[in-house]
Amino acid sequence: MLPYPESEFKAFFELHQHDDPTALILSAKGDKKTIGMVEQLRSRNKIRKKLPEWFARYDLHLPPEDNLSQSSSSITAAFKSRYVEGSLLDLTLGSGIDMWKMSKKASSCAGVEPNEDLAARTAHNLKQLDVECPIYITTAEAFLAENQDSYGTIYIDPSRRTEDGKKTVALHRMVPDIGAIWTNLLQSCNRLIVKLSPLFDLTAIQNELKDVVQIDVVSVNGEVKEILVIAEKDNDRDCLIQCVELEQDGESLIYSTSSPINIRTDTSEWKAYLYDPSSGLIKSNLDGAWAFENGLTQPIKDVRLYTSDRHLPSFPGRIFAIKEVSKPYKISKLPQRLSIVSRSNYERSEQIRKKLKVGESEIDFLFAAGKSKKERVFIYAMKVS
Repeated sequence: MLPYPESEFKAFFELHQHDDPTALILSAKGDKKTIGMVEQLRSRNKIRKKLPEWFARYDLHLPPEDNLSQSSSSITAAFKSRYVEGSLLDLTLGSGIDMWKMSKKASSCAGVEPNEDLAARTAHNLKQLDVECPIYITTAEAFLAENQDSYGTIYIDPSRRTEDGKKTVALHRMVPDIGAIWTNLLQSCNRLIVKLSPLFDLTAIQNELKDVVQIDVVSVNGEVKEILVIAEKDNDRDCLIQCVELEQDGESLIYSTSSPINIRTDTSEWKAYLYDPSSGLIKSNLDGAWAFENGLTQPIKDVRLYTSDRHLPSFPGRIFAIKEVSKPYKISKLPQRLSIVSRSNYERSEQIRKKLKVGESEIDFLFAAGKSKKERVFIYAMKVS
């Protein structure tokens, strides 16, 4: 249950939501109740956009701010729910955000969380959210060692910090150590879902983890948020790579292939439109495959910018109408405001801006591309979508 009345915290939040939390703690002079409400204020401000449904609920006892830093947003948690089949076990329950959404597709639920205080808060919140989920207060490793049950789906989101608090993108250094318990995980379920940091290399994942059937690179509003790894024991399928672009309105664009294609360079010319792939399309290494399938060409080798005479609104990324192409600093007439993008160029965007003496723009863009003197080019273009 809440450590203070719901109405009392609501009044506190509405009064202090824009105040400096540090100053509020100092003014509390050690009063535990006020310090607790300041902690809730910090957490609530952190989820304002990430979890709007929770932000509007004063009956929830939010976890500390640090526990929310790695947590899913409501939109990414909802996306993951499509992969749940049968009974669900969340081995890293944490704040319960993923369980809240994924439970809607599960026949039954259970969670594992070693932190007693966090487990108590999550148990309260899930009850308020009408999610029935028994919680085992132990580690994922200890639970698996004693477990005799088989689950339809196991979900795990290992901590991206080592036991000494340092950030890591090595599977064997996360908590729990995914590699060490991988075989046991696969033996305990029909489907395994693992959430990893956007910094993980997809090839390394496939090399280090067996029986991986699918990897999703998940972006929200153009920013890569997480990598989902889906494994099923004793399968012989090729690994499917997916680029998933989610929007806040719930719409999604998914592009996938099990055989990425490296597009051939076409040095003939820049055409009517410039295509700048989304970070998700590049991270999933599917930009060349999308370009090949849709007739785009790549004028400069190793520069991931594409061109076409056709406008293709379905492209996962930004589209620009090309106005002029020339050697560096030879564009005939540039506006006084430009967004400058440097790709494999010997000069950074800031250096180019300083030389051109131009301001910022959200519509007019200058792309500086190419490494060698022969291929270096400036492209002036206007954003279409």
